[in-house]
Amino acid sequence: MLREKWYERGGPQEYDGVLFRRGLAPSTQAKKKGEPVEETYEVFQLGMSLDDIAKLFRLWSSTIASRMKRLVRDGRDIDMARLVDPRKRTRIEEFFLSVKAWEPILLWNISKRTVNYEEARLVRAYLLSNHKE
Repeated sequence: MLREKWYERGGPQEYDGVLFRRGLAPSTQAKKKGEPVEETYEVFQLGMSLDDIAKLFRLWSSTIASRMKRLVRDGRDIDMARLVDPRKRTRIEEFFLSVKAWEPILLWNISKRTVNYEEARLVRAYLLSNHKE
């Protein structure tokens, strides 16, 4: 029955078998606090992009980025190169460390919006989780 609902919802065909085996297919059951973040992490570890995960769970990509930010901040094993281009990440890190300001909106405005706000939030979470003052 769940599988039929999944196909009705138009879930990505290439991932459906793996997701069902791992019990990650979207369900209509109420989620416990923290479960959606864990499901996002597991699907990300399977190799899905943030946009694909957003489509899978029928959420905005900013919601998925917020979940990833939480995972990064909590020190989870996240390949940052999959989230933010390494060269851009270096520029963002240098900005945050040079001005000692942690507001992504400041970077977004100063960069003339060449840096994605979500990318700035992810890099900030990474720096704050690993940065020792």
